Amino acid sequence: MKEKVLHKRIIRKFGKIKGHSKEELYPDVFLEPEKVLDNIMIPHSKDTASSELKNFDLSILVVEDNPVNQKVATLILKKLGCKAIIASNGEEALTLYEPQKYDLIFMDIRMPLLDGLETTRRLKSMYDVLPPIVGLSANALRSDIDKYLAVGMDDYVSKPVIIDDISKVLSKWFDESIVS
Repeated sequence: MKEKVLHKRIIRKFGKIKGHSKEELYPDVFLEPEKVLDNIMIPHSKDTASSELKNFDLSILVVEDNPVNQKVATLILKKLGCKAIIASNGEEALTLYEPQKYDLIFMDIRMPLLDGLETTRRLKSMYDVLPPIVGLSANALRSDIDKYLAVGMDDYVSKPVIIDDISKVLSKWFDESIVS
């Protein structure tokens, strides 16, 4: 499924060459996806230059099941001076979470085993004090966002994420005194 989506995006960008398989045409993407991901440009708006980005020194738990999204989040957070710790699902997040270890949690909404909404509910019931929990989802309707906030998430970022959105969230939640 993921290969089909990626293949469609490549065709949209570069066009189709008849008589060749996608693996023959784009071997790095299909045979060595990590190599491609290591060299991607971090998505940002046209208005933001890389030199304008703030440098945060934060430890962030990223709860995300998709390996590509994990890598993109890690690269964005690294660019912003943060350390990303990945949990691949809600159950793993509940196991990894320790009080005062993380400054913020980015929580995907839809995940196998335990989704982001239930994971947030459980964290809220287990701990009196938590870092801000920021929901991540492609569902950006007001009613969806209200549902995320109602279960206890503190903020929301729409997917696909860009570095500007992450930087704004970090700026919103953290005092200028921790930004270098």
